[in-house]
Amino acid sequence: MVDITTVSHDTKTPENYSKYLDRIDSYLEVCRDKTVLEIGPCHWMMSERILSKNPISLDTIEPDPYAHNRRPEGLTNHLMTANDFFAKDKRTFDVVICVGVLYHLHSPIHMLELILNIAKPEHFVLETTNNIATKPSIYKEEMSVPGNAFGDKGINKPVGYNVTIPNDYYENIVLDFNYKLCNKEYIEETFRSKCDVFIWRFKK
Repeated sequence: MVDITTVSHDTKTPENYSKYLDRIDSYLEVCRDKTVLEIGPCHWMMSERILSKNPISLDTIEPDPYAHNRRPEGLTNHLMTANDFFAKDKRTFDVVICVGVLYHLHSPIHMLELILNIAKPEHFVLETTNNIATKPSIYKEEMSVPGNAFGDKGINKPVGYNVTIPNDYYENIVLDFNYKLCNKEYIEETFRSKCDVFIWRFKK
């Protein structure tokens, strides 16, 4: 059953984003006593919430130098693209959290494949919108495509929310990797244009 709620999804306003984190806090309980990888922490509020769950460890991937320099003290951030990280680091993680990342990418499918084939998390928390930047986002692309999965050319910033994909599109990709769906929640966008935002928790 899908829990439908309306919350502000304004990630640029700390007070509103804190309320959003309160709403999804139960999804982060899986981080307790686990090794965790967070992809795209940006302003670190999610990271701090994860740390409050007392994980064994928390690694983050944030390729932006400005964000990297603002990270919480003692946090292990990998200042590189996800492509570069997964090319050199073959560790598995108990939990992977990927929130607000896929819709930035030319090839979100590739990002999912990197996570599920290499990190192989027991728990996977995913949040994204069904609105994407460009139609090619729904196709597999070569690693050399600019913006591909935090690729060497960086993130492809959305040019507009004028292309949509089915709400279960990413969900079905993860299920194909033999994960089961534990939780799914619809969060109505109240910040920019109205769009569907979903958060899922999968378990291997």
